[in-house]
Amino acid sequence: MTTTIRAFVREPFDLALGQPHQMLISSASVAIVAVEAATIVPWPFNIALAIGAEWAYLRGLISGAGVKTPWAARLNASAVLLVVLYGSLAGLRSFHLIPASPPPFVAVLLTIIHIGAISAVTLCSAMLHRAGEDAKAETLRIAAEREQHRAEEERSYQDNLKRQRDQQQLELEAEWRRAQLTLETERQRAELRASVRASRGQIAAGSAANTVPNSGANNQTNTDRAQLREQIVRTLSEQPRTNRSALARSLGIGRTTLYELIDEAKRAGELNI
Repeated sequence: MTTTIRAFVREPFDLALGQPHQMLISSASVAIVAVEAATIVPWPFNIALAIGAEWAYLRGLISGAGVKTPWAARLNASAVLLVVLYGSLAGLRSFHLIPASPPPFVAVLLTIIHIGAISAVTLCSAMLHRAGEDAKAETLRIAAEREQHRAEEERSYQDNLKRQRDQQQLELEAEWRRAQLTLETERQRAELRASVRASRGQIAAGSAANTVPNSGANNQTNTDRAQLREQIVRTLSEQPRTNRSALARSLGIGRTTLYELIDEAKRAGELNI
C-alpha cells in the first residue's frame, strides 16, 4: 500500500517540486484545463479532470524514464496539444466567439475535442507506464538468467571437482593394490628362498654324514623343485622381461638350474614366453 501511494502520489509531486518551472507550468496547465472542462463537467469534477490529466502526464514521465520508446514523445505532444486546445477554446469562449449554446455539429465537434485530448494524454501515459514495467520485467529476467547461469557453472564446477576427487581415490586404491601385490610377491620369494636354503642345508648335512638320501628326502627335493618352478612361472608370467640372472640370485639358485626349471615349465605347458 505504501509503495502504491508513493508511486502514484509522491513521485509525480516530487518531480514537479524538483523542477520549479515544471511546477509553474503544471499549475497553469491545470488552471487552463479546469476552465474549459467546466463546460462539459460541473464543479468540482472539472478540477479533478484537470489535475488527473496533469498527474497522468507526470506519472508517465516517471514510468518511462530511461526507457527507449516512442510513447515518451507522444506523451509530451499529447500534453501540449491538450493545453493548447483547452486554452484556445477557453480563450474563444471568453471573447464570446463560441456561443453558450452552439449548433449541434459544433457541439459534437467540441465534445470530440474535449474527450479526444484527455484520452490521448491518458493513453500515452498508460502505454509509457507499460513500457517501463516491461523494461523492469526484462531487467529482472536477464538478472534471473544470469543467476541461473552462475548456478549452473557452480554445479558444473562442483561436479568436475567431485570427478577429480573420485579419480584420485581410484588411483590411490589402484596404487595400494599394486603395493600389496608387490609385498605379497616379495613375501613369497622370501619364503621360497628360505625353503631352498633349508633344503640345501639338509642335503649338505646328509652328504657330510655320508648318508644316502632316502625316498623321503627325494620327495622333499622334488617338492622344493616344484615350488621353485611355480615361483619362476608366477614371476615370468607377471613380469616377462625380468632379468634372468637377477631372478636366479633372488631364488638362490644358479642360472643353469633356472633355465632347467624354465624348460620344465614350458614342457609342462605352465609357461609360454
